Amino acid sequence: MSRPIRRLLLLISLTAMMCTLTFNLGQWQTRRAEQKTDLENRREAAVQQAPLSLSSPQLEDPQALQFRHVLLEGEFIAHAWVALDNRQHKAAPAVSLIQAFRVQPGGFVVVVDRGLLLRDPASPRALPAIPENLGQVRIEGLILDRFPRSAELWGLKVKDASSIHRNGREWSNFDMNLFASEYSLEVGNFVVQQLSDTQDGLKRVPPQWSSEVGKHKGYAFQWYSLTALLLVFSFFLCFKEWQGTVAKSANLK
Repeated sequence: MSRPIRRLLLLISLTAMMCTLTFNLGQWQTRRAEQKTDLENRREAAVQQAPLSLSSPQLEDPQALQFRHVLLEGEFIAHAWVALDNRQHKAAPAVSLIQAFRVQPGGFVVVVDRGLLLRDPASPRALPAIPENLGQVRIEGLILDRFPRSAELWGLKVKDASSIHRNGREWSNFDMNLFASEYSLEVGNFVVQQLSDTQDGLKRVPPQWSSEVGKHKGYAFQWYSLTALLLVFSFFLCFKEWQGTVAKSANLK
């Protein structure tokens, strides 16, 4: 086999490998976009359904009921709360008040994110005053399998973002097992983001989910475009190489 032919075959092989790689990356990003679209559709459908009334703190599949509205009647447990640091409300520093809620009837306990407490600008590191016990209340909220980590609130994925830094009642992130152990409680296998106003001065902000469908579609387009570019460029090189081989063969004759 002549050297030009070997060079041509090598170029074709490299092109095939590179195009296979870039095309598969485009396929992966397309599948990710489809998964995110499905998640958004399920989330939207769950939010539109009628609120649930729970009779047990243990859901068979918390993720299947995630984003469903839930109605709870009972009382917040006064001593069982923590404040999650590094939150904001309209650019103002705040903390999220996480508190145990005893559901009646049933007497079981679920953990509720009651909302945001603004920090005092004059004492930005001081813990805001915690609202007094409201007594028997009825709240509406969203079922979540867990509360978002601090970095996730900004759409970031940071190494060790799930770690818990504790400063008394102030925690950087929430851990269900740690909370249950801290206050000697048996809690449910899900959490609730409160949406209804109970006249306690807290700011209710519905969970914000950043849509990444467009991002994945953009990445897929880039990989598919690169595949097409590689094919065109390689075809041009192969054509030039073949022309050179034919020309040399003609000259030898």
